[in-house]
Amino acid sequence: MLKPRSVLLASVCLLPAVLTPGVFGPGKLFAATPTAGQSQGGTVAGITVTGNARIEPETIQSYMVIQPGDPFDADKINNSLKTLYATGLFQNVSITRQGNNLNVAVVENPLVDQIFFQGNKAVADKDAAEAIGLKPRSVFTPAAAEADRRTLLGLYAKKGHYGATVTVNI
Repeated sequence: MLKPRSVLLASVCLLPAVLTPGVFGPGKLFAATPTAGQSQGGTVAGITVTGNARIEPETIQSYMVIQPGDPFDADKINNSLKTLYATGLFQNVSITRQGNNLNVAVVENPLVDQIFFQGNKAVADKDAAEAIGLKPRSVFTPAAAEADRRTLLGLYAKKGHYGATVTVNI
């Protein structure tokens, strides 16, 4: 009978912006719902970005559908929210209107600092590292870690180790 093996997958460097207790709950996405009077008329005078540590405000703004000078449009604001979240760079994003300005509050996903494997004998570290998607300096998401865990289980299964256990430790 084969013994289960553990593989240590990722060590993540958490940045201060991620460690700051957030206003947002895990996995929640918020868009501002304009109050009466805010939903009608006006143009976006400016966009302020808060909560960013690594990503420049200009880069964040470049992903947005709505830009300064555009009329306020709830669809454009919601599409901007979706676009920012879809980049995979952020755990949480919110866009709120404050007068004629938009405030974009973000919580960045952490970066992978290093990846190492522990307790694996059937698969070489080099082969495991080449097979997974997460790399040092890439953006860490739980979904990416789970995908890599499944990839490693597949590698073990190909080698006949069907009872292998892969654990992600952060």
